[in-house]
Amino acid sequence: MQSPGLVTTVLGRSLRLRCPRCGEGKFLEHGFTNRRDCRICRLRFEREEGYWTGAIYVNLITTQFLIIGGVFMLMFGTDLGLWTQISLLAAVGVIFPVCFYPFSKSIWLGMDYFFTGATWAQSPSEKDSPPLDSRS
Repeated sequence: MQSPGLVTTVLGRSLRLRCPRCGEGKFLEHGFTNRRDCRICRLRFEREEGYWTGAIYVNLITTQFLIIGGVFMLMFGTDLGLWTQISLLAAVGVIFPVCFYPFSKSIWLGMDYFFTGATWAQSPSEKDSPPLDSRS
């Protein structure tokens, strides 16, 4: 069983778009493009084909909770008209997932590292090799 402190550490690193292992390396290259590996500890971010499918689920579930919370908040907390509420929630449903996608990828990577981190150990030959993506 992992310690609760590690959960908050990994989640904090993920929300700051940093490497879940060292917390120093940046997850994003630029824009929405993530790096293949960490420049500091060489943790490989691109695990395998289809790896980011879980990030799509993180994004979808987070968006759904936000929309459901927004429905209740707008229905019971405001006097806005129905079409205004629908328009606001539709805008959130379109804009939020796009903006949140890099964070969902980083959170997915952090969750994977938290639960299977012991299997991510690098071989000695990988430790001595240069990073996979040598662009600066």
